[in-house]
Amino acid sequence: MIAKEYFASVMNIRDFFADNFGKQMAETISKALTRDLSRQFTQLSFYKSLMLRGITCAMK
Repeated sequence: MIAKEYFASVMNIRDFFADNFGKQMAETISKALTRDLSRQFTQLSFYKSLMLRGITCAMK
């Protein structure tokens, strides 16, 4: 009887940690993609503003 309760509590803890780890990974990936997209958008806006002013530059 005790073994079943112990096993169930261990499985609950395992599921809890797995769920939190998954959420942390998703948040980390989301932040990385958001920063990358933000950087790309900022660079693109900068180059567009230069082109509108008539300043030519080599786009990366």
